[in-house]
Amino acid sequence: MKATYFKILLAAMMFHLAACSFPKASDHNFKQQHLGHNHPTLLDVHQTHKLLKQWDANHYRTTLPNQKITFTNKHPYAKNIHKIISGYTISSFTKRNKGIGLPVVVQTDKNKFKIVSHKAYQTNVYPGTLVVTRKASGSLHFTLLDPRSQKRLYKHDIATQRNIVIDYIYDDPLNRSLSIKGLLNPLSYQHIQGFYLSRPYDKNRIPIVMIHGIFSSPETFMDMAETIESQPDLYQKYQIWHYYYPTGTPWLATAHDFRKSYRDLVKKLDPQQANPNINKTIIIAHSMGGLISRLSLSDPKNTLKQAYLGDHGSTLLTPDQHRKLDPYFHYKPLTQPQQIIFLGVPHRGSRLAKGIVGWTMDKLIAIPNILIKGTQKVLLPQQKSNLPKHTQRLLTNGENAVNQLQPNNPALKALNQMQLPKRLKVHSIIGDIGLPLIRLNTDGVVSYPSAHITGRPETIIPSNHDITDAHKAIKQVLSILREKQL
Repeated sequence: MKATYFKILLAAMMFHLAACSFPKASDHNFKQQHLGHNHPTLLDVHQTHKLLKQWDANHYRTTLPNQKITFTNKHPYAKNIHKIISGYTISSFTKRNKGIGLPVVVQTDKNKFKIVSHKAYQTNVYPGTLVVTRKASGSLHFTLLDPRSQKRLYKHDIATQRNIVIDYIYDDPLNRSLSIKGLLNPLSYQHIQGFYLSRPYDKNRIPIVMIHGIFSSPETFMDMAETIESQPDLYQKYQIWHYYYPTGTPWLATAHDFRKSYRDLVKKLDPQQANPNINKTIIIAHSMGGLISRLSLSDPKNTLKQAYLGDHGSTLLTPDQHRKLDPYFHYKPLTQPQQIIFLGVPHRGSRLAKGIVGWTMDKLIAIPNILIKGTQKVLLPQQKSNLPKHTQRLLTNGENAVNQLQPNNPALKALNQMQLPKRLKVHSIIGDIGLPLIRLNTDGVVSYPSAHITGRPETIIPSNHDITDAHKAIKQVLSILREKQL
């Protein structure tokens, strides 16, 4: 009896969810709202969804069958319209705020991204809200808005849909499960590695670069990015760039790509070096993304080469091998970013990268030896014995991102010998799974001693390692972004 009752209750709950979430295209008893005397009638979200399907089928012409329409485009980034997609088509079960209009995605070209520079792309996909009104004559008026820049219309709040753009992009079969695929088979996803600009470059706005961690993608920053862009003052002040990389690649190699791609992008956007906002760039980095950015901002001197090759390594390699390794071991650090916010970064590694987790990842991650590929074939046994033990194992087994998160890894040891520039503003936000009751000094993946940077400001909040969408972490980031820039 209890089981039957439970099944009936579960079925009722599912029916209720479906009734609340799916627009009823066949239901003509739509609720309509009058905007006042002599004003048109505002159509609700379900009817707008139905009309959008008809409008799309009619290739966005200013007429529908037996229906005259007019169109006002107030979206600043969607002057050209390739396609408008209803938020209900993208995701039926999702969080939407109360407001007028239908949340939509606007695609301005058949390709979702266009090339800006080598390994840098600008989106052609933007969030929007479509508001439809019917005049007394029966004609329809469509208004397309950007809910980030216009919050109200007809004295009403504008409707928005959480994560609408990223849900649309990740609906592409090639992008599904990108986090796990980029970890296990990174070489297959290097062709999409790079920077992704969330809107056209604006020299009057300061770039925020968001770098995700291991087993992740830019999706991890969606709640934080959307919250930043929902704040009118921050939306006008900043522009968001995401950096994607397949996370099975050793972060030492990813940092090399990050530096090169960043410099190429900045040179393309600001060839005369005349824009002061580029120099105010802020990096927000989660987990392994913090190691990539920290390495890119720190002067390596000879620490990396010493860590991997030891005292005798320089005499064992050929000139060609030295040339291949030099960009990884000796480089000029980036100078433009003014500030970095670390979120749960394992500066001294994570013990989870050892033991069964490390062993499992070694078996699963398909990656060759990027750093010293081919060196083993030219070294005699007595020459190999002069290299550090880690490098001897590396020559045989290769190295992946999980290996480089182990506390005794030479890349981590070298990184912690490098000094962050004094000019760089640094703030760490560190999670603790025991708070608010008790300090456990870990977020479940990264310990407090590993995430702590002596002499730099930090904020400790109750959170696990998925700190990017923690309310208090986002609140702290907003506060930092509102601080006066130098």
